[in-house]
Amino acid sequence: MKKIILLIVLSFIACSKSDADSTEKQLTPNYQNMVGDWVYTTVIKADGSQAPYVHSCSTNKDFAHIIANTKITSYYYNPFCTEQEYNCNGYYFEGIKIMSCFNDFNEARVTSLTSTTMRLDYDQDKAFGSLTYYARGLILKKR
Repeated sequence: MKKIILLIVLSFIACSKSDADSTEKQLTPNYQNMVGDWVYTTVIKADGSQAPYVHSCSTNKDFAHIIANTKITSYYYNPFCTEQEYNCNGYYFEGIKIMSCFNDFNEARVTSLTSTTMRLDYDQDKAFGSLTYYARGLILKKR
């Protein structure tokens, strides 16, 4: 009987630990935590629904390259896979809002940031990149 009770208790402990491990740690939006290459994966539409980000090029995906010295470079590829580059030098934060940058990132609120995922939300609807509709936000995944 003691073994059965011990087994039940251990199974509850094991389940609660695996649930906690499945949630990624939220990071503070800052210059260091955002460093890396971030691929555009999901668009949050003006109505709040989500749709896959459509990459125009079949071999290259649009992405943002963020380095620690306050520089963001976004790379977009047209259907012929020709690269277009947009640079943002000297952006800064007002709380969780990115300021003084190009359209994708300017006045974007970093509402979620983990080691693998970044979510940007906008106060106003925006159209940019390969989008054919207005967006209220973006989700990017780290390469």
